[in-house]
Amino acid sequence: MTTESSADPLADTAELPTVSEASSPNDNGTSEATASASPPGCPGCGTPRGEGTLFCGECGFLFPEKTPVVAGEPNRHPQAGSIVGGRYQICELISQRGAMLRFRGLDVGGSSSDSIHIVILRELMPPVPPPPDNTMFDIESFDLPLKPATADPASLLADTRIVDAPVWPSLTWEKRLLTRLSHLSLPRMLDSFDQDGFEYLIVEVPLGQSLWDAWDELPLSWPRRCEWLIQIAEALEQLHESGAMLEGLRPDIVVVTPTSQAVIANFTDLLPLPLPPDVPVRGSYYSAPELVLGSADSGARADLYGFGAMVQALLFGRELTDFDFTLQGVPRPYLERFPDGHPLLGRLLSRTFVREIERRFPSHDYAEADPTGFKELIETLTACSRALDTIRIDIASWSNTGVVRSGNEDALAVLHSAEARLEDSDDFAVIVLADGMGGMASGEVAAAMTIQIVRDYFMHHPPFTDLFVVKPEVGIHPPPSQLILEALRESNRIVFEESRKHSQQRGMGCTAEVVLIDGKHVYVGHVGDSRTYHSRHGKLTQVTMDQTLVAHLVALGQLTPEEAARHPQRSELQQAIGGRKEVYPESYSFTMEAGDWLLVCSDGLTNQLDDADILGTLHSAGSAEKAARRLVNRAILEGALDNVTVVVVRAC
Repeated sequence: MTTESSADPLADTAELPTVSEASSPNDNGTSEATASASPPGCPGCGTPRGEGTLFCGECGFLFPEKTPVVAGEPNRHPQAGSIVGGRYQICELISQRGAMLRFRGLDVGGSSSDSIHIVILRELMPPVPPPPDNTMFDIESFDLPLKPATADPASLLADTRIVDAPVWPSLTWEKRLLTRLSHLSLPRMLDSFDQDGFEYLIVEVPLGQSLWDAWDELPLSWPRRCEWLIQIAEALEQLHESGAMLEGLRPDIVVVTPTSQAVIANFTDLLPLPLPPDVPVRGSYYSAPELVLGSADSGARADLYGFGAMVQALLFGRELTDFDFTLQGVPRPYLERFPDGHPLLGRLLSRTFVREIERRFPSHDYAEADPTGFKELIETLTACSRALDTIRIDIASWSNTGVVRSGNEDALAVLHSAEARLEDSDDFAVIVLADGMGGMASGEVAAAMTIQIVRDYFMHHPPFTDLFVVKPEVGIHPPPSQLILEALRESNRIVFEESRKHSQQRGMGCTAEVVLIDGKHVYVGHVGDSRTYHSRHGKLTQVTMDQTLVAHLVALGQLTPEEAARHPQRSELQQAIGGRKEVYPESYSFTMEAGDWLLVCSDGLTNQLDDADILGTLHSAGSAEKAARRLVNRAILEGALDNVTVVVVRAC
């Protein structure tokens, strides 16, 4: 995926000058810009700075507050390449809030030969108050009688009062915050020390790839994506509990580590909670409107807006732009632009990425126990992890006698069921297709019996009892592939025994395809030369291998596919239901994605149409019903020498 955003999690929304571009001190220990009569221009974009302004109206750069200077040490930017703490190399400036500077850095003193990327925070140490004057006591005063102690509660608690929390923005405030955080999705404090009148704080930079890149890394997996989103949401919740929030949450400030942990790697835009008045906010497409407007309602729910903005950008595969908003701070609804989108994603974005605070999480029933809405957000993401990778199926079937035959010896059965419970849904189907062996006695009887036996076998054996599917990884039932093979063997046993009872049915048999679709998982059982096809991204794949003599010779390299298509024994089966006492079905399994096609058909279709014709017909049809009809009609147009039966499934 290509985006215009930087993959660097430390990249800020406003470009800042590097250390080499910073003003150098003059002979008086102050910068030339400071010595100028007029305020300097914005370091970020060069816009003239108004008198008394706190931040740039063009790029949002926060102007530093005036800070005292330690004697002999001007409060200036350190030189690029400076080493502090004996091992930490200062690189370029990232941002500045108040008197606190944030730099990129390298840990060059570790045991590894490679330098480790870090963030270095630096702030001028406050002046140390002078010690109290030594008081000389009059030794005679010890001979005075003691006064009775007072029982004033205020005086008793005077020595136990909690020291006021550090002021934001400051290095002390951020250090206090980092010591409280313990979530794996939040950066860790590595070191802190004082040097030359300055306080330093060293913060880790997690190794990994940008969330932009990880999001679209193949194979796509919604459970994995939702796992990252849940980790981020949990981290934001802990951040709120520790008294902080983010001005905006962007995909480029999140790193996914090699252990698949999503980490918020950039704390440049940290804000305190509760939010004090008149806090300068840079504002971006990911910042909640109430923050930008300085509303008194600003709080932790502003992070819901940023979270939703990040998710929508990831879904679009690009940074947000003006086109994504109807007015400033009013996003265009996701479902309005993508009416076929997943309803769970629509609900997630409708309860986060909206201007009105009251429309965000939590719901009314959650408000008392979950005032910030993040617990309900995490519950919704958990439901998404279960549901977004499942598919819904559009299914249709047709069977036709054809042009030459007088009767239809094909048979089919399709059982399609859907269930929904809370936010979870199951969509599954069982497809059974049988082709009576042409020219054999009672081929249509064998096909009809096979359909009935397989269907009854599924309906009377777990996990299909009462048309309910228990996922293989949850239940204790046999896996679907095993059930399919058992059903085919049972069909063969009964058909074979029935053929031995009546002379007019002796030798009857049929091919059989049994396909189970359970969500995105497909399981196939195969006997004979009926086929199952799978189409994805414009490519048609024959899943099953014909159990015929010529197919075996092709597999051995003794015939080419073109020679096999003209071979006089091309219809000679090596296995069939009812043909012998024992049958050995073949088993296949694969997964489907939204947009895939599945085709189960008898050889009456594949003898008339080649793969290119089948693929073109599937992808030109907008639904399974149209595709099934068109395939049968194409076979009839080509002469349809045999019965034609198809079952088409489209994954949605």
